Amino acid sequence: MKILFPLKKLKSSRIIAALFLLILLFSLFVYYYNDYESEALYPSTKTVLTDYPQGKMISVDGDVIEVYEGGFYLKDSYQGKKIIYKVTSSSKVVVTDKVSVLGSLGPSYRVEASKILVHKKWKEDFILFRSAIGGLFLVIIFFVYWKFDFKRMEFIRRKEK
Repeated sequence: MKILFPLKKLKSSRIIAALFLLILLFSLFVYYYNDYESEALYPSTKTVLTDYPQGKMISVDGDVIEVYEGGFYLKDSYQGKKIIYKVTSSSKVVVTDKVSVLGSLGPSYRVEASKILVHKKWKEDFILFRSAIGGLFLVIIFFVYWKFDFKRMEFIRRKEK
């Protein structure tokens, strides 16, 4: 069995251009990872852990773990560190919801919410269910037109009838 090396057919200028684009893409990934938090309009959990900006607007999201009269407790985590925010709000949420909160940070991780976005659990499950049905449909369509040859380990287009 002969192993073919696909880069032999490429010209050196194309290889250099591809490497340049990959390095550029990687550097953009690193830049985004390092500077995204400092460019955000409202700080998130990372900033709350490093520099507690009491009295300033923050944007946090997480899972509702308990509901009480006048608000709820929101569990968020950043790099393994878990924080439980006490959110004061009149919004109706249930324990299985995922919530994004924009509000001012008070003492002891208390947040006075000014804007809340609620993601219901059943809606997320429905999106996954629809995606699974769509994926199954694509697999069926694929195998109607293609078959797998185990001897040569490749996909072969089926003959038209």
